Amino acid sequence: MRAARRSPRLAALARGAVAAAIATAAIAASAPAAAWASPIEIGPKVVNGRPALPDEVTRLAYVRAGGYACGGTLAGPQAVITAGHCVTTPGGGVMSPDVIRVGLTPSSGARPPADLVVTRVDRHPLYDVPADTYSHDIAVLTLAAPVTSVDPMPVASPTAGQQLLAAGSTVFSAGFGVTRAWGASTSTIALLAELTAVPNRVCRGEGTYQIGRVTFRMPADTGADIDTRTAVCAIGAVPDTDLIIDTCQGDSGGPLFSSRDGRQVLLGVVSLGIGCAGFDEDGDALDPKSPGIYTRATAAEFRDWLVAAGVTVEPEPAPGTPALSATGGAGSITVKVAPGDAASVSRYTVTATAPGAPAGTCPVEGASGTCTITGLSAATTYSVAAVAIGPGGESAPATATARTASAPSRPTITGTAQRANGLTRVFVTPGRSPVISARTTVTCSSRLSAVRGAVARGHVDLRLKSNVAYSCRATTTNAVGSTTSEPLRVAPVGTSGASPAAFLTRLP
Repeated sequence: MRAARRSPRLAALARGAVAAAIATAAIAASAPAAAWASPIEIGPKVVNGRPALPDEVTRLAYVRAGGYACGGTLAGPQAVITAGHCVTTPGGGVMSPDVIRVGLTPSSGARPPADLVVTRVDRHPLYDVPADTYSHDIAVLTLAAPVTSVDPMPVASPTAGQQLLAAGSTVFSAGFGVTRAWGASTSTIALLAELTAVPNRVCRGEGTYQIGRVTFRMPADTGADIDTRTAVCAIGAVPDTDLIIDTCQGDSGGPLFSSRDGRQVLLGVVSLGIGCAGFDEDGDALDPKSPGIYTRATAAEFRDWLVAAGVTVEPEPAPGTPALSATGGAGSITVKVAPGDAASVSRYTVTATAPGAPAGTCPVEGASGTCTITGLSAATTYSVAAVAIGPGGESAPATATARTASAPSRPTITGTAQRANGLTRVFVTPGRSPVISARTTVTCSSRLSAVRGAVARGHVDLRLKSNVAYSCRATTTNAVGSTTSEPLRVAPVGTSGASPAAFLTRLP
């Protein structure tokens, strides 16, 4: 059905405040409500698609629900996923399983007879009956017996779904719906649509998106109702033409899936749209051209509900080994972590250990970040390990080593020289400061005053008074502490300009 694949003149009804204005009513509006059980073909069908290849759509289901025609996907041994509006009565209730039958598509792609018995219907409890927010449009049909002829198409994990539905990704849909929005009958063979996932912002009515020669835009009033946490938009275009590839009436409930290396995973469910492939049911071109709206089956909030209904959902992968860097500090180590792959990471546990020294830990919340382990021994080499934790479990640990800092070694004054401008240059070898940067200064003191300066490039220029004896010391300081050189005396120097270096002596 792509019941809520609505045309502009039905927009008000689809979003109406009246509770009875459910998604299916948008398509059935031309017939009395009492006729809902008659064989009306409603919902999308692929427009400008291609016939499916052998074995390409063997999990595609044909659903007859109270006279309506929809699509579905075998997603568990006895579970078929379809759209919530496909199993909703005109009064907003859930259809009885007695009025629903399912057919499973053979490898030829022919439309199958609906002869599989349904024993239970689970429509998502948060399905929006008036269909004015396009949310939670998903349902699961439980079959009377397991299907053994083909393996189910699993629903991708939430993490994989985020990746496979990223903007610009190629995805597929299939169905038996109509091949144009006006005056067309449903297809007798499965038609496949190659589509492109649209950015969430465009799905919400913010901006445009170009595919080939066609520019797509969701009307702002429609986009405002779309929650892209549980819905995704997709559309396609025939290369080098203005033709749009889209699902249409009769395709509702069918799959949105990814196919890589011969493996298919379910990503979404055909849900809603404005017209089909850029046209309304009268054959008039629509402006703007808008993408189709699909329920995001991989949404994290659907996961437990789908599993409880018998659907096969891929497990979340464990995170990969994280990227790790560690830097020693003053009795501490600062660690930076980042994900090692695309798997979901919720937090990290970081530990630092060294033989005979106190160990420490620190947490990092979120996909990446930094933490500092404190209370460690100075001048000690620690082994640092970080483990990423996500919904799929724990990663293998990443390891690194880092040495905590200690106070710098003692600096040395190696000599002095008189400069032509009256300054005295003091030459210094600064104290070594492992890990932490340090600053070295020289202080020359007399009985009456002191002169101080910072060492740069191994020396410092000080203005020392003539005929005054000075005692000079160099001090190197880092975050851990300071060390000071042995004192050196610069003997009194007369105005003759003799070099103070000739009078440099070590104090006892």
